[in-house]
Amino acid sequence: MAVLSEQVVAGTNYCILCESQVVYPGAPVNYSLVYLYKGLDGSAEITDIVNLTDKSSDDVIDVDPVEPEYSMNTVIISVSENASKKKLKKIFKKLGLSILYDYKELNMYALSLAEDTDAEGISELIKKLEAYDEILIAERDYIYHLDC
Repeated sequence: MAVLSEQVVAGTNYCILCESQVVYPGAPVNYSLVYLYKGLDGSAEITDIVNLTDKSSDDVIDVDPVEPEYSMNTVIISVSENASKKKLKKIFKKLGLSILYDYKELNMYALSLAEDTDAEGISELIKKLEAYDEILIAERDYIYHLDC
């Protein structure tokens, strides 16, 4: 998942690139753009879903099927709704992380290391983050190149 754009209106519009897969052996991976609107009152709705699969075949449009690329200094985390911001900031500081972006409406953060690390370093960081009860999921920050 990647937030591709955010637009502040009377609320906030989001465009999110999502990977989806039906659950059966050998099911193909598909990509979609999901458009969300988050109102000022806290309500949220999906306003549109655009499938990036070519309608004439089952091939995904312009997504290179090579090994995924990801950032060596950024991770994305999802936190519990009731997680204390103060406690989260302590955790981030302890692990040498700074907040790159706060996805407030989604209870998610993009976190940055001061310096690049390697694949093993990112994996270790994810394990450390997921050891905290406040952190539901920690993921690599995948980089997708779309040739549209």
